[in-house]
Amino acid sequence: MSAAEREKNQTPSRTEPAVSLLIIGCGYVGQQVARMRQSQGNHVIALTRGGDNQTHLAQLGFETLVADWLDSAGDWHCPGIRQALVAVPHRADERWGEQTHCVGLGNLLSRLPHLERLVVLSTTGVYHQSQGEWVDEASPTQPERIGPRIALAAERWLAEHVASGAIPCGTSLRLAGIYGPGRVPLLAKLRTGEAIPVAEGVLNLIHVTDIAQAILRLLEHPAPSQLYVLSDGQPVDRLTFYSDAAKIFQTSAPKFTEPDPDTSRAARSQSCKRVNPSRILHDLQLRLTYPNHWAGLTAIAAQERSDA
Repeated sequence: MSAAEREKNQTPSRTEPAVSLLIIGCGYVGQQVARMRQSQGNHVIALTRGGDNQTHLAQLGFETLVADWLDSAGDWHCPGIRQALVAVPHRADERWGEQTHCVGLGNLLSRLPHLERLVVLSTTGVYHQSQGEWVDEASPTQPERIGPRIALAAERWLAEHVASGAIPCGTSLRLAGIYGPGRVPLLAKLRTGEAIPVAEGVLNLIHVTDIAQAILRLLEHPAPSQLYVLSDGQPVDRLTFYSDAAKIFQTSAPKFTEPDPDTSRAARSQSCKRVNPSRILHDLQLRLTYPNHWAGLTAIAAQERSDA
């Protein structure tokens, strides 16, 4: 049963669990958050546009609400929702361009009249620094790529609506490179012996388990900041990362090639910075499960061998 049907069919004689969290964009990170939140005994709804994704989410055991967050004419409402997580990829809709997420957030706010806590996932791709500088919440941002520009516009939208009182508590969370089970960068190429398109520079990473843990703490923190950056704080040289991955996953030594200059990977490689997560680690008293890439990759490889 969809969330809308569930609310419609509710009667005074029927006791329903309180709706605690709506996840918009229930993908790799969102699903991890949903699993962890449900394991705590809380109720989670995943907003989806339907189709195969709805079927997949239902198979995972998640309740779904079918709607398009960019559709201002949609008639869905979730009045019981007090917390929401926006984990939608930063891809431009042809109608809205850089304002894509701002439009979605506006639609969301109009349909969640009792929203108290909102976490919006952003990206450390908003930083333009390219000389190995350390960056944090106070560092300037001048993103050139469309994805980070969408993310930065959403951050500004959220800050404005928190300042106006439209949202009691909202936080933008800039994430470094996400990895975890089933999502190790270029692992398939390592395993087949293909040349890996990698430029020199550093990777800033954060394991999906630690992202989910941070989000759950943000949702419960009495007074979080409006902006955090999250990485493991241990930037690693790109060539070192893939050499270490080859050892951990027991593949042949990696072969490297320069990335195609016209690809998004090449554009990301030009941004060389080091992400400092000190503020969020301090404010949330957050102890990372995977404090560096070696710990994270080792755990992933061990789980793969256990599942084989």
